[in-house]
Amino acid sequence: VALRSGQRYVTVGADGGVTLAAGRSGTARSFQWIETPTGELVLMSLATNRFLRIDPETRDIRADSPGPMPDDSDGARFIWSE
Repeated sequence: VALRSGQRYVTVGADGGVTLAAGRSGTARSFQWIETPTGELVLMSLATNRFLRIDPETRDIRADSPGPMPDDSDGARFIWSE
């Protein structure tokens, strides 16, 4: 899945940094959508094979988590709603 805002995509760099960038969808802009057994959503970057997260302390968005922590202390679990 690709995440788009207007004409820009959520893009993951080799270091796990996340930006919004224009251009076509590709590996740096693709995520594997995974639902946890408890119904949350986790997104694994196809560029880094790491999970997207919001750092609980700095609020930075990164794709550097090896996997969601059971207590959600790493900010890698999301709630999806339409």
